[in-house]
Amino acid sequence: RVQDMRQVFEHPQVVARGMRLDLPHPTAAGGSVPGVACPIKLVGEELPAATAPPTLGAHTDGVLREVLGMEEAEIEALRAAKVIS
Repeated sequence: RVQDMRQVFEHPQVVARGMRLDLPHPTAAGGSVPGVACPIKLVGEELPAATAPPTLGAHTDGVLREVLGMEEAEIEALRAAKVIS
C-alpha cells in the first residue's frame, strides 16, 4: 500500500530517526514546508542545514546576468514584456 505524506511522516521509524524537517518558506501556508533529512547519520559529523526550495523566479535575474551575460536593460525589457516577473 502506498502511503500519503501524512502517513509517511507519522511512521514510527521516520519519527524515531528525526527524518522530517520543517523548512521555513515565505509563501507556504503555515510558514514552512516539509522536508526530508539526510538518511545517513554519522556519529560526530554534522551536515549543513537544509533550506527550503527557492520561490518561483528567485534566481532569474542572477541566471540571466551571470550565466547568460545579459545587461540590466535587457533584463528590464524582458520584465516589461512580461516574459519574466
